[in-house]
Amino acid sequence: MQYLAMLYDQESSITLPGTPEFQADLVGYRDFGQRFADSILGGDALEGSATARTVRPSPGGPGLDDAPLVTDGPFAESAEVVGGYYLLEAATLDEAIDQARELPVASRPRGAVEVRPMVMLWSPEVPVEKEPGDTRYLALIYGRESAADVPDTPEWDEGAAQHGQFVEKHAAALMGGVALHPAATSTTVRVRDGELLVTDGPFAETEEVVGGLYVLRAASWGDAVAVAQDVPTNPGGAVELRPIHELR
Repeated sequence: MQYLAMLYDQESSITLPGTPEFQADLVGYRDFGQRFADSILGGDALEGSATARTVRPSPGGPGLDDAPLVTDGPFAESAEVVGGYYLLEAATLDEAIDQARELPVASRPRGAVEVRPMVMLWSPEVPVEKEPGDTRYLALIYGRESAADVPDTPEWDEGAAQHGQFVEKHAAALMGGVALHPAATSTTVRVRDGELLVTDGPFAETEEVVGGLYVLRAASWGDAVAVAQDVPTNPGGAVELRPIHELR
């Protein structure tokens, strides 16, 4: 099975590049990467939530000329935010939990890792490379769950066709994507004083949940928004764009 591990922490606890705490975190994640190299399919750290922009598709629908509604900041205001993610391979959920518990954020006072099984992990047949001057963005797809979020339903198949059209239109910008099982399949992993704490369900109790994501490249915010506004979403949904932190 393949799993998305989303890393949550209190915004004020996220360490900043150039500080000793940041360097210590790098060591921790480097050790994690070495230990589970055979299980890690991908992953990135994200810039702070203040850098996010939320894109709500035009009222007329994806792909139309109406301007989308773009707001500064993340989709939801919260003390705990997504600071990064990993794509993991594991034979069972228990194995995925054993991996997630080793992530440094799981042991932070307000940190946690939300583990969600993936329906599919998509990557282009011909890899899309980041060009000089490009920024990579994580596009998180938020919305209220519906029948379209349940695999093997007619609604799911209709949504998959829409995503196929989106991928075809923006193939030059898309570096990969993930479709997720419903939020009820999530498991939240915390470690406190060395003790593993596992709870069923997503990290945050909310009606609007992440249903999937894309990684895209763009030369400017305007170009990134132009891609994000075409991402198929459930009615009332939105796409949160977060710049990916490039480790140099």
